[in-house]
Amino acid sequence: MKHQFCLLLASVAVLASCAKGEYRISGSLNDFKGYGYNVDSVVLHVNEGKIAAAVVEADSFYIVGETDGSVLAEVTFYLNKAEEQIPFRVPVVLEPGQMTFDLREGFVVGTPLNNDFRDFRRKLMTSSSVEKALAALDTVMVVHKADPVSVLSLSLLVPYVSPVQLLSYINDLSEEMQQTSIVSDMRSQLEMKGKSSEGQSFIDFEATYEGRVQRLSDYVGKGKFVLVDFWASWCGPCRAEIPNLINVYNRYKGDKFEVIGVATWDKPNDTKRAIAEMGIPYPQIMNAQKAGSDAYNIEGIPEIILFGPDGTILKRGLRGEAIEAEVKAVLGL
Repeated sequence: MKHQFCLLLASVAVLASCAKGEYRISGSLNDFKGYGYNVDSVVLHVNEGKIAAAVVEADSFYIVGETDGSVLAEVTFYLNKAEEQIPFRVPVVLEPGQMTFDLREGFVVGTPLNNDFRDFRRKLMTSSSVEKALAALDTVMVVHKADPVSVLSLSLLVPYVSPVQLLSYINDLSEEMQQTSIVSDMRSQLEMKGKSSEGQSFIDFEATYEGRVQRLSDYVGKGKFVLVDFWASWCGPCRAEIPNLINVYNRYKGDKFEVIGVATWDKPNDTKRAIAEMGIPYPQIMNAQKAGSDAYNIEGIPEIILFGPDGTILKRGLRGEAIEAEVKAVLGL
């Protein structure tokens, strides 16, 4: 059964207005099926509210409606695989015109603002450094600080650019853009991330296991350099870094240096089993669950952080050979 929804989005438009016009978003669903997913439905959201459901015909879909100006929206594909429903969210600038979704592109293209966002993504993919990525962002901000392209572009750089830098770009957005919920959420996330960034003082947290309360401050800020590994027994990349951590612990442990693990998002029995299997010799904060990851705004593990003797965060995101290199550098070896 076909359902077509036409709607007026003037009440939720948050950016510069222009003449009301029709938009149409369409695309193929075949590529999802190529990855083994069935598409249950396709829904358009604005400000996290459902605005329209797509018409799905065979292996394609379309959504039509009317909008005043340009609005930051999201197309959600509800995928089904082995009876598990997975939402696949795609940001889009909702503006008058014909828009096409291409899974290989990963976004919607076809109208001026969506095409500008596509061009920024392509520049970002060819940028060989953060500096070049920020130069591309500077160009976007000159033209788009009052429309959603700037916000979408900023969001792509969150994992790679310091919170302080990104907050300065947010402050350059138009007043209307700064008042949108997505920018407000991004600001809050960056401010929290900034509190646990390099150069900041450590944030304490505690975990209880078998009646014993352990705190990060039991180890950090006590006059030693401390390498802290947020890890879990089930995490393959975490386990891959354990030999590197054991190596630096055995080589450099003493009055100036310590290594500790923080069992994150893990069952204590599984943590204990992994410690025994891998012969981990350094202390552990057991059963930390989300306490440490929330304190340090950790979205993925392992997260290996080096703290200074006074508790200052010296380095985050250490991996592989960089672990020992950084430890040797701070110890003056």
